[in-house]
Amino acid sequence: MEAATPLPAERLRLHEAGGRILATDIISGQSLPPFDNSAMDGFALRANGTPFESDTEFVVQGWQAAGDTGTEGGDGAWEIMTGARMPVGLDTVVPIENVEILASEDGRPTRIALKSAVKPGQNVRLRGQDVEEGERVLQAGQALDINARTLLHAIGVAEVAAVARPKVAVIATGKELVTEAAQALDSGQIRDSNRPYLIGRLQAAGADVVWQGTVGDEVAAFDAVLDDALAAGAQVLVSTGAVSAGRYDFIPDALRARGARIVFHKVAIRPGKPLLFAVLPGGALYFGLPGNPVSAAVGQRFFVEPVLRRLLGLAAEPLLQLPLQADVRKPLGLRFHARARVDVDAQGRLSARVLAGQESFRLKSMLQANAWVVLEGEGDLVAAGTPVRVQGWGHQDPLQLANQDREIALEVAGGTVADLRQALRELLPVRFPGFRAGLLDYSAFADQQRVLRDHEALPADGKVAILPPRAIDPAEGIAAVSDPAFGGIDVFIGKVRDFNVGRPVTGITYDLFEPLVLNEIQRLAAEIEATFGPKLKLYVAHAKGSLGIGDVAVVVAAGSPHRDEAFRACRQLIEAVKHQCPIWKQEHYEDGDSEWSEGCTLCHADSEPAHEHH
Repeated sequence: MEAATPLPAERLRLHEAGGRILATDIISGQSLPPFDNSAMDGFALRANGTPFESDTEFVVQGWQAAGDTGTEGGDGAWEIMTGARMPVGLDTVVPIENVEILASEDGRPTRIALKSAVKPGQNVRLRGQDVEEGERVLQAGQALDINARTLLHAIGVAEVAAVARPKVAVIATGKELVTEAAQALDSGQIRDSNRPYLIGRLQAAGADVVWQGTVGDEVAAFDAVLDDALAAGAQVLVSTGAVSAGRYDFIPDALRARGARIVFHKVAIRPGKPLLFAVLPGGALYFGLPGNPVSAAVGQRFFVEPVLRRLLGLAAEPLLQLPLQADVRKPLGLRFHARARVDVDAQGRLSARVLAGQESFRLKSMLQANAWVVLEGEGDLVAAGTPVRVQGWGHQDPLQLANQDREIALEVAGGTVADLRQALRELLPVRFPGFRAGLLDYSAFADQQRVLRDHEALPADGKVAILPPRAIDPAEGIAAVSDPAFGGIDVFIGKVRDFNVGRPVTGITYDLFEPLVLNEIQRLAAEIEATFGPKLKLYVAHAKGSLGIGDVAVVVAAGSPHRDEAFRACRQLIEAVKHQCPIWKQEHYEDGDSEWSEGCTLCHADSEPAHEHH
C-alpha cells in the first residue's frame, strides 16, 4: 500500500461530480431553508405565541405565492401557497381545509373563520431549520452521491473539489481472445469476457478506465501497448493472462526486463493464485491478473480496488460478517473467495450461502451470486454458523440482498399506511444493510384487492404488500388534465434515444431527491398558473432509476379551455423542468463509458434549437 499515495484534487462543476470523492469539507454559505416559508397551502397568521380558538375570524389582506418577495404581514390573514415566503411578522399557517371562507371577491377569499383551534408556529419551515449558515455539511472523503449533490445544489454550491480519478489501463493477453461479442469464433478461440467486466467494475470503483486492447503472446507487442498506456498517463495498469508458469506466461520476465520491481507473484488464495503486483520505473502500479474470469474478478475486487481506495483518499473498507448457512469445504491452507448469496429469513436475519460451481471458469454462478464470501484459516472445512467476511461486488456498491419474497412481522403504532411506511423506513436499512429507504417514497402499498392510500387504515388481517415503482403512463397525464370545460390538452412525452452528442447510447440512469424535486415542480407550476390563470391543469411525471432505449423518461401535460394556452403552458413547463429541477442523468454509451449531467446539458444543440444551454 505504501506505493499508492492519494491523488490531488481537481475542480468540477457539480453536475459533473456524480460518484466522485470530495477532497475538502463543504461549509454552507447560506441557511436552508433560506427564509421562513409555508409548509402547506393555507392562510398565514400572526400568533405571537398565543393559540387561536375555533371560529376566530380574519380579514384576508393579501396573497403570497412561491417565488414572491417578502411583504409586511399586518394583523390579518394572508392566503399562502406551499413553499411561499412568510409575510414579515406572520408566524403560523392554518391549512386551507381547516378554514371556512366567509366572503370572497373575484374568486379570492376576503374573510375567513377557523374551523378548529390553531397552535402558534404550526406549519412553518423556519430559516436554517435544516442547514445553518456556516455549518459543515459534507466532509472530505465522502462520495458525492445524489443525496450529497442535491444538498449542495440547494445551498448554492456550483463547483466542488474532488479527488482526481485514478487513470487505469486494461490490457488483455492471449492469441485465443476475441474482443467483439458478435464476431464468429474460429477453432480454439474464446470471447474475452474479462474486458467488459473489468472496465465496468473499475469504473464503478471510481477509476478513469482506458482500454488498451489485446496482445498475443509476444513480448514486443506487449511492450508497445505498455508504452502507449504509460504515455497516456496511466497510473495503474491491469492485465489479464500470462502470469502463471506456462510456456507463454511471459509477463513476469517482460516486466523485469523493463526494470520493474516485482512486489509479489503468486499469493495463497483461490481462485487467483498466480496474481502479480509490480511497481514500474516512474511509479506506475501494475497488476497482472490470471486469465480465468473468476480469478480476474477476485484479483480486481480484493487487490486492485483496495489500492484504488487508497488513491482516492478513502479509509479502509468497512466489513460485514455473517454466519454461514451450511458447512463449506475450502482449499487447504488457502484463503478462499467464494461466490455466495446473502439470504434473509422470515425474522429478517441475514446469513451467507456459498453457491455450488466454484470453479474459476464458471460465469453463471456470478449471475446467481449477490456477494463474495471470504473463507480464512489453515483447515479445509468451515462449519455452519461460523461468522465469515461478506463483501459486495464493489467497494462503492451496497450489498444487494437476494430478491426473495419474505414476510416480516412488524408492530405499527398509529395503524395507517403512512405509519407503516415510516416504520419500514426505520427498520429496513437496519435489517438489510444497503437497502435504499428512499425506495419506499415511490412504492405503493396494497392489500389483497387494491392499492391503499397513505391516510387509510391498515387491513384487518394486517398483511400489506409493497409494490415497486411502475413505468410512467402518458394516459395518466391526459386523465389528470382533462375537464369537460377544456377544449385543449397538450402532452409532451420524453423518451430515451439511442444516439446523443455523436455517441451511441445504451441507456440512461436518472437520479433525484424526490422531496426537493416535488417542491421545485410545485413552484414552477404555481408560476405557470399565475401566468395563464386558474383555468389550467398541469401534470408532471419523471422517471427515477435505470431506463432502456425507448423507455418513457418524462411526461408533461397541460389542459385548458383553449389550445393555445395548453400548447404554451406545456412547453413552458417541460423547459422549466429540464432547466431548473435538480435532476441528474447518467448517459451510458456503447463503448462502456458514461457521463453525468444535470438538466439538459447533454442535449444536442442541433436537435433541440429552442434550448438555451448554460
